[in-house]
Amino acid sequence: MLGAVAPGVDRTSLDELAARVHPDDRAQVTAALGHAIEVGGSFDVEFRAIAGAGDHWLALRGRLQPGPAGAGDQLIGVIQDVTQRRRLELQLLQSQKMDAIGNLAGGIAHDFNNLLTAIIGNLVFALRALPRDSRVRADVEEAERAARRAAVLTAQLLSYARRQLVVPAPVQLDRTVECSGACCPSTSPSCSNWSRRPGPPGWTRRISSR
Repeated sequence: MLGAVAPGVDRTSLDELAARVHPDDRAQVTAALGHAIEVGGSFDVEFRAIAGAGDHWLALRGRLQPGPAGAGDQLIGVIQDVTQRRRLELQLLQSQKMDAIGNLAGGIAHDFNNLLTAIIGNLVFALRALPRDSRVRADVEEAERAARRAAVLTAQLLSYARRQLVVPAPVQLDRTVECSGACCPSTSPSCSNWSRRPGPPGWTRRISSR
């Protein structure tokens, strides 16, 4: 308590209080107390405390108490540990963020899937029209494979956004990695190095392919 009013109640000086406040929050606490002193009102501020590992949150609430004649005024208040509430609020905020990301991903994936449908359809028509010995046929085939891989990724985003039940299925890992190898290097940071060491032929694992 700031300013003891009864026997057995701890008295804390402003200097002692300031020493407990995290450096990044001291300006906020100082401003709240300064405003209470200036206008003679109450204060209510939460701050991180300096206490071991991890954030430790305290709530400081009180008011300015006029002192007796000839004595200075006192700040009377209580300090409450609100660490658990802060952690729960942070978990709720994180959950809300994930929901928002899921909704955003679902909307983008739905629109992108419509674009991919048109792209894949036109690539299929182009392949049908191209002669077998066309010099650009291999490029168009690679474009179609890339578009279909993008469609699989889009389906995964939609499954995540819609919270669909994921059922693992047997997948040939070598073939999956080989198909993904063309796009992974281009979408990874420049400091990443990609290499592939094939395993036994026909090696499968049950994973989600969507």
